[in-house]
Amino acid sequence: MVKPINKGLSNEFHKWQRTNLPGRFVIQDLDTWVIAFSDSSLAYTPLALVELKRSSIPPEKWTPFKDDLPNYAALHELSKRANLPLWVIYFTKEFNLLALFKILSVDPVSWNWIRFEKVLMTPDEFRNKFESLFKS
Repeated sequence: MVKPINKGLSNEFHKWQRTNLPGRFVIQDLDTWVIAFSDSSLAYTPLALVELKRSSIPPEKWTPFKDDLPNYAALHELSKRANLPLWVIYFTKEFNLLALFKILSVDPVSWNWIRFEKVLMTPDEFRNKFESLFKS
């Protein structure tokens, strides 16, 4: 599957960074991280890094685009250094089904450049399994 070209830049900062930062930079936002659940003794210890993705491709068919390999490689390296699992959560605007990807490895020089475990679930199932997903 080929990644569709972005229709535009999402905000003024994206315009600024494309104009002013070197092309060799990997511009990566960290969407979220999961912190310890309702246990203040853990002092908000991060449990996972999470990248959020959205487009119009059905979650059953979507997988990470190789065009985004530099971003996945950077996020995976950050997750390894932080000793945290990396997850990608994909959804569409309809938000009736989520595709969750636990990223196992990213290898920029391999044909099999990304390895992951994928699970599909509804938003309600996700809410109910949220804690157990990220503690594993």
